[in-house]
Amino acid sequence: MNFTRIIIPVILSSLSFVSLASGAAENADIAMGIFLDSCATNYGKNADSSRWAASHMTRANPEFSSKILRGQSGEVWGAAGNYLLVLTINSCAVWSRRADAKKVNANVEKLAQKLARPGLEVKKFIDKTSEGYGGQYRQYGFQFSVPKATQGMILLATTTESPTAEVQARITLSPVKL
Repeated sequence: MNFTRIIIPVILSSLSFVSLASGAAENADIAMGIFLDSCATNYGKNADSSRWAASHMTRANPEFSSKILRGQSGEVWGAAGNYLLVLTINSCAVWSRRADAKKVNANVEKLAQKLARPGLEVKKFIDKTSEGYGGQYRQYGFQFSVPKATQGMILLATTTESPTAEVQARITLSPVKL
């Protein structure tokens, strides 16, 4: 399934990569901008996401990367001490240490709405809260597929408002078998 043809025009007209800021709401927008520029634009082509990251971010050291990847192969890139781009075989994700959880979720919902069109099924597949390290986390996500397809994609936000959480927002794009 090649979603690139479907999502590129939407991405190009969506949220732009903005200058670095320190406020939680601005951090949410920056995280989404990084996500759009790296993960969404290059869906299914992590080598292209890696090339993008090489010109916009700094590659994380191997020790730190191994902690983030937890045994998976992949790459970890960082920016401004707040953002990570995490590339694995099956996913592309942007993490933000500090970001407004409600704004991240709203940005994810906005992107899902922009992607919706005839011939592309968009459905909310998860909206739940659970207890985790540092507080309560919300998983909020959408599934995208074309009719009769065997594979689609998942857009997932994992967020928390807890000031003690190591990461307040993760935005992930990954394939899913239907």
